[in-house]
Amino acid sequence: MKAKLLFLFLITLSAIVLIPGCNSSSQPIQAVAIPVETTSRPAVFSVSNLIIRPADSSGLCDIYNLGTDDEIIVSVTVTNNGSNQGNHDVTLNIDWVEVETKSVMLAAGDSIDVEFNLLWGTHNDGIYTVTIEGLQAIFGVG
Repeated sequence: MKAKLLFLFLITLSAIVLIPGCNSSSQPIQAVAIPVETTSRPAVFSVSNLIIRPADSSGLCDIYNLGTDDEIIVSVTVTNNGSNQGNHDVTLNIDWVEVETKSVMLAAGDSIDVEFNLLWGTHNDGIYTVTIEGLQAIFGVG
């Protein structure tokens, strides 16, 4: 489609170029409207800033040595870099197993922090890998 538009544009340009002395008619040459294809970028999302932090705002909880009753918050920043509003699903994985998905709607150019609250009381001691769209971080229990 773009090649056809470019070809039409070039033909039209050659038709309206005036060469001195070649126009013996007294009528002006009329410009032709050329359809131009415009493209806007759809919603394009990026995810950044993966943070794991204790839910305890006192800061006394260490994310590398959580107790089995400690709650943690995993957060990321989602940005719509496109030209249009759109929806995006953000999926939290722990040790490559899907744990939770949240859907966000963002206008073009907007960002939002998406948070997942985890109570780790039902899991074994160990080190766990958190992934969200290619971003990784770890936390430890025990």
